[in-house]
Amino acid sequence: MVPGQLTGESAPLSISQIGPGFGGFLGIILALRHEPSADWSISEIYGVLFVLAHSFFVAAAGMLPVLLFVSWGDEGKVWLVCQSIVLGFFIAMVAIQTRRVKRLCGSWLNCNGPRLFKYYVIPTTAITVLIAFSLVVGYGGFGVFVSALGYALFAAGVQFCLVLRHFVREADQRASR
Repeated sequence: MVPGQLTGESAPLSISQIGPGFGGFLGIILALRHEPSADWSISEIYGVLFVLAHSFFVAAAGMLPVLLFVSWGDEGKVWLVCQSIVLGFFIAMVAIQTRRVKRLCGSWLNCNGPRLFKYYVIPTTAITVLIAFSLVVGYGGFGVFVSALGYALFAAGVQFCLVLRHFVREADQRASR
């Protein structure tokens, strides 16, 4: 730690610049989507909300350490607060995704529940537990925070690809009719 300087400040700032890119490209895809007059399915809405929530969280959270450090000047406190915010976000996302699957399918055993559970809920819960553990034992800081942001960005990217694939398949089906 160098007094007056935040460790690795460029990493979260770089990650924060990528997040809104998914939201922007998603907007283009949605503008070109199938029959604009058609109603949106609830799964399409949830897919878009997932990408936007993760993308804009990454953008905001990536800028947060620099803003807090300028205000407080205490690097340890900055990383503690930033990790706590990421922890809260992941806890909220696990709860929201669980509720969405229940609303869509009635249980985890129907539709995409098991896949969402395996590929999002389990890893996110594991990362949440690791962040909570690092906060309790006083370890973490920069590395834990940047890794968690990277994971949130990765989740947004995967969901972005799934939304894109959905609309491409839908367009192909319309073209083949």
